[in-house]
Amino acid sequence: MDEDVLNNFLRNFPHSNSLVFESREALQNYVELLRNSFITFIEKIRIQCYDYQSRGDRPDYYLIGIRGKIENHKNYLFEKRGKGFNSVYNNILNALPIQNGRLLFKARLYQKKYLQKAIDYLNSQIQVSLPASPREMKPLKKSVIESHSVSNGFKIFNERNLSRAWELLTSDNHKFISDTVTYNNFERNFTGKTIRKRITWIESENCLHYFIDGISGNHSDQGSGIEKEDAIWIKAAQVFEKENGSPFNSENLSHATRKPNGKQIENLNRIIAIINRQSSQRLS
Repeated sequence: MDEDVLNNFLRNFPHSNSLVFESREALQNYVELLRNSFITFIEKIRIQCYDYQSRGDRPDYYLIGIRGKIENHKNYLFEKRGKGFNSVYNNILNALPIQNGRLLFKARLYQKKYLQKAIDYLNSQIQVSLPASPREMKPLKKSVIESHSVSNGFKIFNERNLSRAWELLTSDNHKFISDTVTYNNFERNFTGKTIRKRITWIESENCLHYFIDGISGNHSDQGSGIEKEDAIWIKAAQVFEKENGSPFNSENLSHATRKPNGKQIENLNRIIAIINRQSSQRLS
């Protein structure tokens, strides 16, 4: 792995004496920085795994090495002292009178959260790529990391909405997903279960971006139909695939912000509204 990738991720997790929070806005900006750096880091890991596989190598020991470095950094920041953080946190308030202790404490919690999320992600990939015995040291297929990078699908709030949404997405009048996508396949990928087969999206990336944005609550006055995701575009690239069977690139998908045509928007808005309906609302 390019060491700059790991260093660029870890430099966002400094000791307390490098963090200053005078307002809630400063904390919010820092949390957004951690979130974005986590998403970028995961995307770089995925790319690096593909590079290993294209050379016929396994990525397991590479992943173990990266995990070890992140664990060391986490232990360095959060040396255990009873139930508290390390002594650096206890001393910093005296060094910086303008520091808001409560906001700093929350920032430290977010640091710990995103470091652990990175470790958990690497653990999930190690389980995928690590053989049970030396006899099983065979090259992995190129699709392995992509198909397992996110183990679970989206989690819809109201599962009763799924059948109608599937009908509309496969309708001949405005088809967005392939006829080969069974309802069981669609339901599995929207109820938080392990992804076994991706949903084939046959329309443009712009349409898929608009659809994901809508069901995740980013369209004004449409609500949200699925549980919040920290890495929404990485998960979207795991849940859906292109018509030719190739995977979506999560970064490209996140930037496919050009709006679909008027008819597509009209049809997508109807489907989004159905997915986002809560149990107290009636399906149409």
